[in-house]
Amino acid sequence: MNKIKLLRFLVVLSMLFSTMSCNYYIYIFGGNVTETTTIIIKENTDFETVLEQIKPYLKDIEAFKWVAEKKKYPQAIKSGRYKIEKGESNNAIINRLRSGSQETVDVKLGYEIKTTSQLARVLAKNLSFTQDDFLVAL
Repeated sequence: MNKIKLLRFLVVLSMLFSTMSCNYYIYIFGGNVTETTTIIIKENTDFETVLEQIKPYLKDIEAFKWVAEKKKYPQAIKSGRYKIEKGESNNAIINRLRSGSQETVDVKLGYEIKTTSQLARVLAKNLSFTQDDFLVAL
Protein backbone atom coordinates (compact mmCIF):
# COMPACT_ATOMS: atom_id res chain seq x y z
CA MET A 1 0.00 0.00 0.00
CA ASN A 2 2.82 2.44 0.83
CA LYS A 3 4.48 1.75 -2.51
CA ILE A 4 1.28 2.72 -4.34
CA LYS A 5 1.02 5.98 -2.38
CA LEU A 6 4.66 6.74 -3.05
CA LEU A 7 4.21 5.98 -6.76
CA ARG A 8 1.13 8.24 -6.95
CA PHE A 9 3.00 11.00 -5.15
CA LEU A 10 5.92 10.73 -7.59
CA VAL A 11 3.59 10.75 -10.60
CA VAL A 12 1.77 13.85 -9.32
CA LEU A 13 5.08 15.52 -8.49
CA SER A 14 6.50 14.81 -11.96
CA MET A 15 3.31 16.12 -13.62
CA LEU A 16 3.51 19.27 -11.53
CA PHE A 17 7.16 19.75 -12.42
CA SER A 18 6.42 19.17 -16.12
CA THR A 19 3.60 21.72 -16.09
CA MET A 20 5.79 24.31 -14.39
CA SER A 21 8.61 23.66 -16.84
CA CYS A 22 6.28 24.10 -19.82
CA ASN A 23 4.94 27.38 -18.39
CA TYR A 24 8.45 28.75 -17.90
CA TYR A 25 9.42 27.69 -21.41
CA ILE A 26 6.36 29.43 -22.88
CA TYR A 27 7.05 32.57 -20.81
CA ILE A 28 10.60 32.75 -22.13
CA PHE A 29 10.52 31.25 -25.63
CA GLY A 30 6.85 31.31 -26.70
CA GLY A 31 5.71 33.83 -29.30
CA ASN A 32 4.36 36.93 -27.57
CA VAL A 33 4.26 39.67 -30.25
CA THR A 34 0.89 40.20 -31.98
CA GLU A 35 2.10 42.43 -34.85
CA THR A 36 5.35 43.67 -36.31
CA THR A 37 6.23 47.20 -35.24
CA THR A 38 9.10 49.53 -34.48
CA ILE A 39 9.58 51.14 -31.09
CA ILE A 40 11.83 54.08 -30.39
CA ILE A 41 13.43 54.21 -26.96
CA LYS A 42 14.77 57.65 -26.14
CA GLU A 43 17.76 58.33 -23.91
CA ASN A 44 17.15 58.07 -20.16
CA THR A 45 13.90 56.14 -20.68
CA ASP A 46 12.83 54.11 -17.67
CA PHE A 47 11.49 50.54 -17.72
CA GLU A 48 7.87 51.61 -17.09
CA THR A 49 7.95 53.79 -20.21
CA VAL A 50 9.33 50.90 -22.28
CA LEU A 51 6.52 48.69 -20.94
CA GLU A 52 3.89 51.28 -21.90
CA GLN A 53 5.37 51.56 -25.38
CA ILE A 54 5.53 47.83 -26.09
CA LYS A 55 2.33 46.75 -24.28
CA PRO A 56 -0.07 47.24 -27.26
CA TYR A 57 1.96 44.75 -29.30
CA LEU A 58 2.22 41.94 -26.74
CA LYS A 59 -0.19 39.15 -25.82
CA ASP A 60 1.16 38.90 -22.26
CA ILE A 61 2.86 41.96 -20.79
CA GLU A 62 3.41 40.20 -17.47
CA ALA A 63 5.42 37.44 -19.15
CA PHE A 64 7.53 40.08 -20.92
CA LYS A 65 8.05 41.94 -17.66
CA TRP A 66 9.02 38.73 -15.84
CA VAL A 67 11.61 37.75 -18.48
CA ALA A 68 12.97 41.32 -18.62
CA GLU A 69 13.47 41.38 -14.86
CA LYS A 70 15.13 37.94 -14.85
CA LYS A 71 17.54 39.13 -17.57
CA LYS A 72 18.13 42.42 -15.70
CA TYR A 73 16.90 44.52 -18.61
CA PRO A 74 15.50 47.35 -16.43
CA GLN A 75 19.10 48.17 -15.44
CA ALA A 76 20.41 47.93 -19.03
CA ILE A 77 18.01 50.00 -21.17
CA LYS A 78 19.63 51.31 -24.34
CA SER A 79 18.13 54.00 -26.49
CA GLY A 80 17.46 53.38 -30.15
CA ARG A 81 15.04 52.25 -32.82
CA TYR A 82 14.09 48.58 -32.48
CA LYS A 83 12.03 46.37 -34.77
CA ILE A 84 9.80 43.88 -32.96
CA GLU A 85 8.48 41.10 -35.20
CA LYS A 86 5.16 39.25 -35.02
CA GLY A 87 5.49 35.92 -33.19
CA GLU A 88 8.78 36.85 -31.56
CA SER A 89 9.55 35.53 -28.08
CA ASN A 90 10.19 37.57 -24.96
CA ASN A 91 13.73 36.18 -24.90
CA ALA A 92 14.48 37.40 -28.44
CA ILE A 93 13.04 40.86 -27.74
CA ILE A 94 14.98 41.31 -24.50
CA ASN A 95 18.21 40.08 -26.09
CA ARG A 96 17.84 42.64 -28.89
CA LEU A 97 16.98 45.49 -26.54
CA ARG A 98 19.83 44.65 -24.14
CA SER A 99 22.42 44.34 -26.91
CA GLY A 100 21.35 47.55 -28.65
CA SER A 101 20.83 45.80 -32.02
CA GLN A 102 18.84 48.52 -33.69
CA GLU A 103 16.89 48.56 -36.91
CA THR A 104 18.75 50.30 -39.70
CA VAL A 105 17.26 53.48 -41.09
CA ASP A 106 17.51 54.22 -44.79
CA VAL A 107 17.55 57.92 -45.61
CA LYS A 108 17.48 59.08 -49.21
CA LEU A 109 18.83 62.52 -49.90
CA GLY A 110 17.72 64.17 -53.10
CA TYR A 111 19.32 66.84 -55.20
CA GLU A 112 16.86 69.40 -53.86
CA ILE A 113 18.85 69.71 -50.61
CA LYS A 114 21.02 72.76 -50.97
CA THR A 115 21.44 74.07 -47.41
CA THR A 116 22.39 72.57 -44.07
CA SER A 117 18.98 73.46 -42.61
CA GLN A 118 17.27 71.50 -45.41
CA LEU A 119 19.57 68.55 -44.68
CA ALA A 120 18.85 68.85 -40.95
CA ARG A 121 15.09 68.84 -41.59
CA VAL A 122 15.26 65.64 -43.68
CA LEU A 123 17.52 63.84 -41.21
CA ALA A 124 15.55 64.92 -38.13
CA LYS A 125 12.38 63.51 -39.71
CA ASN A 126 13.98 60.07 -40.06
CA LEU A 127 16.30 59.88 -37.07
CA SER A 128 15.96 60.42 -33.33
CA PHE A 129 17.27 63.97 -32.98
CA THR A 130 15.90 67.41 -33.64
CA GLN A 131 16.81 69.71 -36.49
CA ASP A 132 18.44 72.11 -34.01
CA ASP A 133 20.54 69.32 -32.45
CA PHE A 134 21.91 68.42 -35.85
CA LEU A 135 22.72 72.02 -36.74
CA VAL A 136 24.54 72.54 -33.42
CA ALA A 137 26.54 69.33 -33.92
CA LEU A 138 27.36 70.29 -37.49
